[in-house]
Amino acid sequence: MTAGLPAPDPAQAIAAAYDTLTDAERRAATFLLEHLTDVPLYSSAELADRAGVSPPTLSRLVRRLGYPGARAFRGAVAAAHAPGRPAAAPAPSGLAAHVQRQQDVLRRTLARVDGDALREAAARVRDARRVVVAGLRNSHPIALHLREQLLQLRGGVALAALPGQTIAEELADLAPEDVAIVIAMRRRPPVVAPLLAALADRNVTVVVIGDSTARTILPAAGPVTLFEADVADGPALASYTAAFALAELLADAVADVMPDVPARVAAIDDLFTALEELERPTRRRRP
Repeated sequence: MTAGLPAPDPAQAIAAAYDTLTDAERRAATFLLEHLTDVPLYSSAELADRAGVSPPTLSRLVRRLGYPGARAFRGAVAAAHAPGRPAAAPAPSGLAAHVQRQQDVLRRTLARVDGDALREAAARVRDARRVVVAGLRNSHPIALHLREQLLQLRGGVALAALPGQTIAEELADLAPEDVAIVIAMRRRPPVVAPLLAALADRNVTVVVIGDSTARTILPAAGPVTLFEADVADGPALASYTAAFALAELLADAVADVMPDVPARVAAIDDLFTALEELERPTRRRRP
């Protein structure tokens, strides 16, 4: 890192260097991406131990990313991925700890959203011939939720892959006039990286909602926009609150630019009533 120049964003630096790293360095880089918000909490030796590499390997990786040392890297992570973090205070527990984790990941995630990129993505979804929302494994519930939201706003929105089908069947007919929204949270199946590459080869507009590890699988070319969600790691399970929030933010942005939304929603509501698909609220009689 040259004196006088700002430190690179840690996630961007890892993504840019990822293909040139050794196997051990990649293992450390992947661990750092998956636990970025925890990096400032540990020493270099602790980070190396948790990543399963030697301290010299971690030190070499940090220098290759453009930082003079691990302390500078931890400082850059704290600045980029925990902006406005208050001074250390007694850690809350129970419900308070859960609420604090959710608030922190939402604040960090929404602070990174580029408004211009969001509006451009919404316009692409509005103008697309077809929209396919893809999400596998733990990304599938987010994709399903987003697809249902978009279907309230426009037609021609599909979910990939459906049970019993391969994802290739859903994407074979996509062309430059279409949009693919790919949910790419961590611990995803290996097919997601070649999926993104195949979409880029077809010049399909791609919107990715993923955590910081998604940076390592983005294609080098093609119209791809990443909206990055932090993941809240609880005592046992990870929380995808921020990813769901980004999905809803994108849907709201599409609603803002989509014509005739009230008429479409009203028509859908009329069908709900006609088909009796949803229960209707009933007033309770007073005793």
